[in-house]
Amino acid sequence: MPVSLDRTLLAAPPLIVTLAQVRFEERYENTLPAVATALREPMAALDLTVVAQVHQQQILVTSESDNTPEASSQRAAAGWQFKSRDDSTVVTVMTDQATLETRNYAGWDVFAQTWHAVVAALQSTIGPQLTTRLGLRYVNRVQPRDVHTAAEWRDHDLVDPAFLGPAAGSPLSEHITTAEGRATMSFADGVDALVHHGVLAEGSGQVFVLDIDCFRQVAEAFETTAVAAAMQNLNDHSLEIFQSVIKESLRKEMLGRNEG
Repeated sequence: MPVSLDRTLLAAPPLIVTLAQVRFEERYENTLPAVATALREPMAALDLTVVAQVHQQQILVTSESDNTPEASSQRAAAGWQFKSRDDSTVVTVMTDQATLETRNYAGWDVFAQTWHAVVAALQSTIGPQLTTRLGLRYVNRVQPRDVHTAAEWRDHDLVDPAFLGPAAGSPLSEHITTAEGRATMSFADGVDALVHHGVLAEGSGQVFVLDIDCFRQVAEAFETTAVAAAMQNLNDHSLEIFQSVIKESLRKEMLGRNEG
């Protein structure tokens, strides 16, 4: 990992959505109204006051008298959602996981504080015993100012050309409207990452999508402070990836927007 990461809050982050997730042992009681009641107050403190039950579709196969299988479906309770009134932030608690999702990212410090409150509420009300997986995902849609094609991003040194694929530098580049790629990464501290990247056509130009999903799959005791610290580490790796792919000149543009 780089010795120093630039943690300055971008004035105009290119984020579409940010998600943090913790998985734990199966707890079927999470579908019960009692769970929603227990979580209602701590979620309301986060301005997540809209509560709805989450369902999943189950396919049931039964045998008729002539031994011909017949499929039917039913909706089964799967957990609860706690949402802000504008739907920009959602906490979903399922039988084996909880997710914080926001489309209104106000910086890591704010997001981490909310995440800590969510995990603390889970520990005090539901009491999971074991963390089995932690994940942090940032989905970015990048459109630099005054440039509109992958070739321009490469020529102006805005994006690592290795992540532009054949959309830049190929004899076929002028004909390519969409190019998608995927990179899997493994870091020495046990963190893995899946990075989807691509160039997508939009109007008469192109946008760059960078989807960073960092995670660790280690079974350990569920404890609020440990989960928060592990998520901080995932954020460091996410930032490392972002600052490696999005070059400094483009990050300066994103910072410069804070100056008007």
